[in-house]
Formats: sequence, C-alpha cells, structure tokens
Amino acid sequence: MCCITRCQGTGMIRAGDVLRKGRRVAGLTQLDVAVAYGVSERTYQRWEKGEARVSWDDTAGLVEEVFRIELRELV
Repeated sequence: MCCITRCQGTGMIRAGDVLRKGRRVAGLTQLDVAVAYGVSERTYQRWEKGEARVSWDDTAGLVEEVFRIELRELV
C-alpha cells in the first residue's frame, strides 16, 4: 500500500485517493499528470491504484506543483 492510508476507523487516507481526488479537481488526465511530473503514465496509474508505493514527497509535490492545490484541501 501507499504511505498515506485511510483504514476504516483510523482517520488516515491513502495516497492514491489523494492523488485521484486532486487530479479530478484539477481536471487532468492520468497522462497529463505523468507528463507534467516526469514519470510514466503506468507509474502514475500504479500510484493512484495503490499498486506501488508513492513517497510523501512525491504525493505533496504532485498536489502542489501539478494540481496546484494545497494538500490540506484534499485530506
């Protein structure tokens, strides 16, 4: 799973959920995000789905640099 997880009753949120929500709010496709951040589309898809770990730095970087949203708005 990812660094940020929301498990039932724990109050934590999965990084993939933050990325998906931010991408949708920003009106971007997965390909748009991948190109803007310099990763492959498949890597980004795996991050969103929770199939690959995404670091806190990458999560925060994507939200703030690519989506142009403050992280606290998504969690």
